[in-house]
Amino acid sequence: MPDRSLLFEQLHELELALQPVISLERQVDWIAQCSNLTSLRWSAGDGPSAVLEDFILYLAKGAWPNLCELTLNGFNTTEAQTTQLIEGMQQVIVFKVFSCDFGLLSLVALGSHFLGLEKLDINNSRTTTGSIVPEILASCPQLESLSVGRVKSQYIVHGQPWACVRSMKTLRICVILPQSCEDANHHQRDVLKRMSQLINLNYLDLTDACKPRSHVKYLDLRLKKGLGQLASLKLLMCLVVSSSHQRLEAKDVEWMTKSWRRLKAVHGSLNPDKNIELNAMLSASGIHYIVKTT
Repeated sequence: MPDRSLLFEQLHELELALQPVISLERQVDWIAQCSNLTSLRWSAGDGPSAVLEDFILYLAKGAWPNLCELTLNGFNTTEAQTTQLIEGMQQVIVFKVFSCDFGLLSLVALGSHFLGLEKLDINNSRTTTGSIVPEILASCPQLESLSVGRVKSQYIVHGQPWACVRSMKTLRICVILPQSCEDANHHQRDVLKRMSQLINLNYLDLTDACKPRSHVKYLDLRLKKGLGQLASLKLLMCLVVSSSHQRLEAKDVEWMTKSWRRLKAVHGSLNPDKNIELNAMLSASGIHYIVKTT
């Protein structure tokens, strides 16, 4: 049984990292005693489904009525479980559930929390459809951080205006362009125009974590493809382009150093044939260039 002397009920925030000595079943029992939790961050390694079901049951019974920030890592969450997690929370401000299925049912459950949602991470979702992400962007005026996977550009281009243009600070999204060159060029400029509205953005990650990548068209961050539209991102501090097939030239990188004065780091190759030259340019401006092939 949990040690009452630990005064679980006084805890408002709890973070549990990997604890090989303490079983996950016992960890659930401990968490259940923290009835005044507002924030829970729980890393379970490779958590069994039974433990997650126990946690969901506690949540459904109202064990944590004030819980509004939930981060789970290590559970392969089905869409039904993702939906139950959302439905069990009275308010959702932060929702980060890695390796989850997030589909239309989860979106409907999250809908009642759109106005207050600040951080959402479903980057490893296996079932997110293209229309889900644009709806989130169009419906959450307080959204500061969004991490998702692949999204086809057509859903962004034809989607509603984004509601989070002033609140967004961190965006992780992999935009996939059409194979047709004409359509790709149109979508490219339209998507960059949308991104240019995120005037408070300081972290932009265009990484593709999925495979295969050989025949995939990504956003092209060159001036001749519309990079200049992103001059409005004055607060950008970090750009991540891993596995996105970039082919920037010196003039493109020079534009970055002059337009994004707060830029501190670039992760991923801007041009595999010119990494040494581009590294010298970035380093001269005090920008770390970190290239890692994947």
